[in-house]
Amino acid sequence: MAQLLVLAIAIWGPVHAPVIYGTLCLAVHLVFIASNARTAYGMRYACKAVEACAATDWRAESGSPLEFDAIKHLIILPNYKETLDTLRETLTILASHPVAWTSYRICLACEENEAGAQDKALLLMREFSGAFYDMQFTLHHRSEDEAAGKSSNVSWASKEMHLRGLAGNVITVMDADSAFASDFFASVASKYVAASEEDRRVMFFVAPIFFDRNASDVAPPVACTDILWCAAGLGTMYEGSRSKLPTSAYAVSTDLAIQCGFWDTNAESIGEDLHMSVKAWFETSGRVKMISVHSPASQCNIVGFRYPRVEGTNISVTQRAYEWSTDLVARYGQAKRHLWGSLDSGYALRRLATGHHGFGSDLPPIDSTLVLEDGYEDTIPDFNLRRNRSWSPDSAAASPRTPPSEAASSSETPASEEDDPFMSDSDPFASTSSASSPPSSVEGSPRLLPSHLDKRRLAPSMDTADGKLPFFDLLVVMSRLYEAHFNLGFLFTLLTIAPYFNPGLEPSPLWKLRPSYTADPGAIPRTAMIATTISSHLGTVALLCTIAIFYYYERFHHITTTTRWEGRPHMGRRAYQQTIRTFPGCAITYAGLPFTLFFGIIPLYHSQLIHLWTNRLTYQVSAKPVAVAPPPTSFAMRDVKTSVA
Repeated sequence: MAQLLVLAIAIWGPVHAPVIYGTLCLAVHLVFIASNARTAYGMRYACKAVEACAATDWRAESGSPLEFDAIKHLIILPNYKETLDTLRETLTILASHPVAWTSYRICLACEENEAGAQDKALLLMREFSGAFYDMQFTLHHRSEDEAAGKSSNVSWASKEMHLRGLAGNVITVMDADSAFASDFFASVASKYVAASEEDRRVMFFVAPIFFDRNASDVAPPVACTDILWCAAGLGTMYEGSRSKLPTSAYAVSTDLAIQCGFWDTNAESIGEDLHMSVKAWFETSGRVKMISVHSPASQCNIVGFRYPRVEGTNISVTQRAYEWSTDLVARYGQAKRHLWGSLDSGYALRRLATGHHGFGSDLPPIDSTLVLEDGYEDTIPDFNLRRNRSWSPDSAAASPRTPPSEAASSSETPASEEDDPFMSDSDPFASTSSASSPPSSVEGSPRLLPSHLDKRRLAPSMDTADGKLPFFDLLVVMSRLYEAHFNLGFLFTLLTIAPYFNPGLEPSPLWKLRPSYTADPGAIPRTAMIATTISSHLGTVALLCTIAIFYYYERFHHITTTTRWEGRPHMGRRAYQQTIRTFPGCAITYAGLPFTLFFGIIPLYHSQLIHLWTNRLTYQVSAKPVAVAPPPTSFAMRDVKTSVA
C-alpha cells in the first residue's frame, strides 16, 4: 500500500500537493545518500577489521583459555537437493579448522521430502567420521502451516538438537555452500567467553558475506547485484552501529535461540536471517547484543543453465550469451525471494503496535504432541516434532570424541539422565551411543522430557517486564527495515513517474508521449521545482558514494581472498574455486550496474504487489555452480583453484 501511495503522490503531488511531494522527494533522496555514505564507511571499516580479525589470537583475547577450549559450536547446514560435492567441500573446509574435532558439532539439516536425503547424510557422516567433535543429521517433516524454506528447516534442526541435549553454547547457521575461515568460530568463542553471564543470553553474532567463488563465470549484472548485496550488509557492521543486519551466515547464543522460541516457520519468516534478528530484538526488548565478526563467509553466485565443459576447449559466444540470460532469470527469482522479506517490516510494526515485545510475548499456542515412529506419544512443552526411533548401525556412525566418563560430567548433560529419554542408553542419538550394539527396545509409553526444556522456565532471568523499548535503537531498527524494503522503490517511482506525468519538473524524452490529462509544464508550483532541483544535486552525491563503495569493495575482496590468508595456516583451507579480481578486468562487472534495477526495483514491486492478497511464496531452490571438491582428507592450500575477473 505504501508503494501505491507514493505512486499517487508522484502523479498528482507536484501540482496538487507540492509541499507533500517536495518533502517526500527530499526525504527519500537524503535517506538514500545517508545509506550509501554509511555503506561506503562500513566497507572502509571492514577492510581493516577483516585483517585484524585474522591476525588476532582469539584464545588469548578471551581471557580464559580453558573456558575458550570448552566452548561447543552447533553448526547447522540446512540443505535441500544439494550435490554431495557441494556439501563435501563445505565440510572439508570446516574439518580443516584446528579445533574442529574438539569443538564443532555438525548438524546436516535435511528435508524429509527429498528422496535419498537420509542416505546422503549417512554417507557424509561415514566419510567425515572423526573429523568433528560430533556429527548428526535431522529430517525436517514440514507441516501444513509451515512455509517451505531455510527458516522452517533450521527451526526443526535447532529444536531437535536441543531435545537431544546437543545444542552446545553457540548455534551457527550457514548455507550449504558457505565457507568460513576458522577465525570466525574463534572470534565468536572468544567474545562469548569474555561476556558476562547475562550478556551471553542475548548474543547475536553477525558476519559479512562476499561472492568470490564463481564471480568471473556469471553475467556481470548478477555479479554487480551480489556485490551491492554484500555491501548492504557491511554497511551496518561497523563499530558503533546500533543495528547490524545478518545475511545468510550468522550465529546466536543457544540461550537466545531458546528465549526466542527458536526460528519461526510461517510465511513471514522466509528471510530467516533478518527475521530472526528482528524477532530477537523484540523478544529481548531491544537488549540483544548484535556483535560484528569480520570473518566473511565465502559464497557462490547463483547460476542458471550451464553447458558441459570439456577441458581445453571454450564455449561459443552464443552459448555464453544463453548461459548469462539464464543467470539473469535465476537471479531474478532469488531477488524476489529476498525482497519477499519485506514482510518483516509488517512483522515489526505489528509487534510494536500490539506491544508484543519482551520475554515470551509472542509465543504461539502450545502444541505439545510428539509423535514417535513406534506409535507412542509424548507431551513436550513448546515443540511439535516427529521423531525417528528406528535404529541402524549407520545412525550412530559419527559420535563425539568425548569419552563416556567425560560426557557424564559435561555441562551439556541434563541434570538427571534417568529422566531424559534423549540421553538414555535407549536413544540411538545419545552422545555416548555405540555403533556396535543396538539400543534396548522401548517398553511401554516413553517418558516425558525433563522440565528444563520448557522455554518459559529455561531462561527466567531475562527480566523484560517493564515493557520499555530503547527509543533511539527502535528508530534505527525501523529505519534499517525501511531502507531495505521501501526507500529504493520510492526513489525509483519519484524519479521516473513524476517527470513523466509532470514534464515541467525535468526535461524528459517522454514529454511528447505524456497523456493529455497531465499537468502543463508551466503549472508546476515553485515548491515542487525547488525540491526537484535539490534532489538532482543530491543524486550526484549518492553516485559518488556508490563509486566509493565499489572502490572499497575491490580492496575488501583482495584482503579477504588473499592478504588475510598469507602466513596463517591456522585459518584452515580455502574454497576450492576462487576468483581473483584485477583491474581493469573487474570493471566489466560494474558495467552491469544499470541492470541491477532488474534485481532490485522490479522484484520489490512484484513481491509487494503480490502481498496485497497473499504472503505465501512458492519456494524454489537457487541453483549454484557444481562444486568439484578434493578428497575430504586433502586440506592443502595448494588445492585452491583460482580464476581472474
